[in-house]
Amino acid sequence: METRVIATSPKIRTLVFLSCLVVFSTIGHYFTHHSNNPWTSLLIMWTPGLAAILAGLIVSRRFTDFGLRPGALKYLPAAWLLPIAYSFLVYGIVWATGLGTTPSPLFLKRAAATLHLTGAGHTEIVLRAFLYISTMGLLNPGALGAEQGWRGYLFPELNRWLGCQRAALFSGIVWALWHWPMVIWGHYGSGAPLPYALLCLTIFTASSGVWFAWFRLNSGSIWPCFILHSVHNAVIHQFFDRITVDQGYGKYFTTEFGAGLALVSFAIACWVWNRSGQPAGSCAQPGESSAILQPPFAPTACVLELSEREPSVN
Repeated sequence: METRVIATSPKIRTLVFLSCLVVFSTIGHYFTHHSNNPWTSLLIMWTPGLAAILAGLIVSRRFTDFGLRPGALKYLPAAWLLPIAYSFLVYGIVWATGLGTTPSPLFLKRAAATLHLTGAGHTEIVLRAFLYISTMGLLNPGALGAEQGWRGYLFPELNRWLGCQRAALFSGIVWALWHWPMVIWGHYGSGAPLPYALLCLTIFTASSGVWFAWFRLNSGSIWPCFILHSVHNAVIHQFFDRITVDQGYGKYFTTEFGAGLALVSFAIACWVWNRSGQPAGSCAQPGESSAILQPPFAPTACVLELSEREPSVN
């Protein structure tokens, strides 16, 4: 089989992507601060995708290397169910402890009007609203742009450069830091003190990068990651946050800026991380081998039968 040689190293390809990401993110934040156009939020979410496209052109990577193939289909329903499961866990604790109450009268009113359920009971409104949000939330072009950058380009290059575990963690840290300007200078927050919000968001996002990488590696595709990202944004932002009435301290536990999601995400990441232990070589490059990883991460560098011949780097 013919192989294609890419002249640059994974380190260089990663740095090219990060440079492009800084440029596009700066442009996106400029328009966000100087325009009230709602499309600017879509531009921000697409900055990793745009950086991946430009970096791919610069280093001559094929777009087919970005994990756009369907991959292993069994991971798609798992990716839909996971954010629903951990959301119910976190917000269920909030409701049970009295940190928040449900359902919000405002949510019921708006959901009934949107779904044409005037006169329906609260239970019917809530159930139908949840079904609508968790399915229609899949129509999220912003999540596609984000995943094309984070798991389509960045993580595979880090995987070649640093190995699986460090690549998963480092990609999550970059993903977390990318959110910081929106929290510090934008309108992305929950009302919790800024240092606390940044800490919880960073733990949540950085640890999420580990199990997003698990889906990427095992499926060989970005589509489970896209579903994860889309459904998380939909059910957290549009359903659970809005159906919950904060009773004073709920904001310290709910939303992406609270301890609840941060702790759950960290626990999932630890479970994925601790499944390591197989001999080196059990971890294939995402989308470049038919091997399904058992377990997802090996303790040392994980490079197996690349479809491209990498040059030697020190």
